[in-house]
Amino acid sequence: MFIFILTVSALFIAGCAAFFSIKGITLLFAGSAISVAIMASSLEIGKLVAASFLHRSWSKISIALKIYLCIAVGSLMLITSLGIFGFLTRAYEVHRGTEVAYDISLKGYDTQANVLKDELAANQVRIDNLNALRKDQEARVNAAGNYKAPREQAYKAIESANQEITGKEARQVELRKQIGELEIKKTAINSEINTKTDVGTFKFVAAAMGTDVDTAVKWFILLLVFVFDPLAVALILALNQQIEERQKEHKSVNIPLHAPDHVTEHVLPKVEELKKSIAPVEPIELNMSHSPELKQNTRKNEKRLVPENNSIITIKSN
Repeated sequence: MFIFILTVSALFIAGCAAFFSIKGITLLFAGSAISVAIMASSLEIGKLVAASFLHRSWSKISIALKIYLCIAVGSLMLITSLGIFGFLTRAYEVHRGTEVAYDISLKGYDTQANVLKDELAANQVRIDNLNALRKDQEARVNAAGNYKAPREQAYKAIESANQEITGKEARQVELRKQIGELEIKKTAINSEINTKTDVGTFKFVAAAMGTDVDTAVKWFILLLVFVFDPLAVALILALNQQIEERQKEHKSVNIPLHAPDHVTEHVLPKVEELKKSIAPVEPIELNMSHSPELKQNTRKNEKRLVPENNSIITIKSN
């Protein structure tokens, strides 16, 4: 059962590594994608076969062949890893492009919000100045007494200040509304980044590592690359070893050459006693003088019979 699980795991991981590698290589050489895919597939199969052959025949092959196959397998593992890195990097860049577009929109909204906030602050300063001016004009009216000209000038200044303050306050309300709308848009974009893109969730990992998202993703891809194809080759070698051990178990027949000690201690003394109790069997001599016909026949030929008790029966005639 374990060999079956090991076989499925090894072939599945090796197949996934080969798929990602072939996909990444074909993206690099898109002009002849089919030809490159066939070439990469043959190299992937050859890599696994070469690794298995090295494991099974290491003690039988020459040093030159060992060196070449080790270099070939190592180079193919590096090529596979580079193909996987290219595939994963491209997949990241696709989603990263979407997030970059979102970031540009966020920066645009931030710029607009900053302009509106600056205008909001400038308007507030102007309103404060107008209020101070109106207070001064009101004080001037009170100080003018019955003088018509100063009072009229003060009233005109106060009326002008009131009109400008009214306009500025209306603009302030509009600016605050626009800033609120921009904040809502920014919140919506941040929500889309976290839900519709895979990179958004990785920002938390980057924040934990104290770096930017691109660096965190780069290290994550490198970890996957360094584990993926070497693990596939290692499992293929482990599968070969398990198969060899199973074959040895089927071929080996355990036939004991000597009886166990506990059997020897009890059986051998009884065998010796049985040998001593059996008297030796002497050769049996048969006299055939009373049978003329048998005598005539046995004269020509003398026969010896060896029975199961190793006694010898000699037949001879007088």
